[in-house]
Amino acid sequence: MTYLADLSPCTYLDRGGTHGLVSVGWLSRTDPVPTGPVAAEVRARLTDLLISPYCPLSFFGSHLCEFCAPPTTHPHDDHYPHGSANLLVPGDRAVFACPELIAHYINEHGYQPPNVFLAAVSVCPPTDSEAYFLRLLEVGGPIWVDELRAEIDTFGEDRDDPSESDSELELRKNMRRRRRRRTTHMRHALRALGLA
Repeated sequence: MTYLADLSPCTYLDRGGTHGLVSVGWLSRTDPVPTGPVAAEVRARLTDLLISPYCPLSFFGSHLCEFCAPPTTHPHDDHYPHGSANLLVPGDRAVFACPELIAHYINEHGYQPPNVFLAAVSVCPPTDSEAYFLRLLEVGGPIWVDELRAEIDTFGEDRDDPSESDSELELRKNMRRRRRRRTTHMRHALRALGLA
């Protein structure tokens, strides 16, 4: 995974720098890792947020935990903890971007994210809620208006593939339901701010 110092610009996801994302938890075995306690309720809240993370700025591929897997491990080796999702957490003055593996780093390797991030996690609304998208728009600024509108506009372009198994079709239907709920909340957030 790409190493980014905590609280530095998240250039991995935000290559143009237009979204103003702040990095948290982009760790590497070759760089220092701050360690210390993280309150159980914050760990639980972060785990809940990671069930359905929201991050429209993502890349394909999975990342292995560099602390668990030997350096020569193939990147697709499922014997070690891995993740491919990213999570956006709106704070008071910034939107934090963290990898899915952050919960593993905290629970298994004693990683202690910055207090400003932990405070944001503790009050972050569920990622499938209107309150979450309102917060993202308020903190993240105008660029997120365009992101949400683009995501709303592309909803419905996903089509069934006749060669999919029943379980794959069911998974796709569940993903559509989640996306429909999420885009509804996006629309409501935009309307609430007079941006729809």
